[in-house]
Amino acid sequence: MGAAAQKITFQEGILNEGFYVTPYGTMDITVLPSKVEVDLTEMGGSINLEYELQLGQGKVSDNQLLITIEDL
Repeated sequence: MGAAAQKITFQEGILNEGFYVTPYGTMDITVLPSKVEVDLTEMGGSINLEYELQLGQGKVSDNQLLITIEDL
């Protein structure tokens, strides 16, 4: 296994392009978010994303990512 790096912006309804960089090469990645909900405070919160993932010119999958942040 090797290291990988990715940076992409999630804006609801806006097609965003980025790159997924691995030791084996770089892939073009596109996301089309249908839901972007961010509820963050100093005590924690959540980020809820629903999006379509595309590699190159083709759709790969529909995804949901929920991140919960808690103050310890």
